Amino acid sequence: MTILRAINPHQQILGPSAACAPWSEYCDLTKDSWLARFLRFAKKTDTLPDIVSWHEMGPAVREGGAEGDFAGQTIPAHAAAVRKFLAAEGMASRIKSLSINEFMPLATWSAPGPTLAFLASIERAAAPASGNDASGSPPLDVEGVMTNQGPLPVGGMFSTGHGG
Repeated sequence: MTILRAINPHQQILGPSAACAPWSEYCDLTKDSWLARFLRFAKKTDTLPDIVSWHEMGPAVREGGAEGDFAGQTIPAHAAAVRKFLAAEGMASRIKSLSINEFMPLATWSAPGPTLAFLASIERAAAPASGNDASGSPPLDVEGVMTNQGPLPVGGMFSTGHGG
C-alpha cells in the first residue's frame, strides 16, 4: 500500500472485503479472529485500509445467526462493534469509513421490500460505501443490475430508482 499511496496519496483503499460478518467466528472482533489479526497486522505494517469492508448475507442464512434477521436488523450493531474495535486498537483515526459490500441472503436479492430493509439498516449503520452482489449468481447478471429474464432492473433498482 505504500507504493499505492505514493502513486496517488488521495486514493482511498478499501479492504479486506471479508466474506464474513463481524459476528461470525471467522471475523468476530471480540476474539482473535482472522479479521482482527488482519487489521492488527495492517496496523503494524502501516498498511491499514481507509475503508474496512465485509459482507452481510443474513445470519439466518450464514454462520448460524439469529433466526429472522433477513432484513439486516443487526447491521448497525455489527458496524458499532467494528468501530469499537478500531477505537480500542488505535485504528479509528486512520480508518474513516465502513463498507458493507455484499448484503442480503440469496433468496431475497431481487425483492424490493427486503432490499429497502437492508438499505435502511446500512444507512443506520453509517456505512455509505455499500453495494450489492455482482457475482453473476442468479437472479443477477455479472453487473448485478439485471434479471436473467432480460433488461429488467432487480429489486435494488426498483427500490432506489437507480439503473434500468
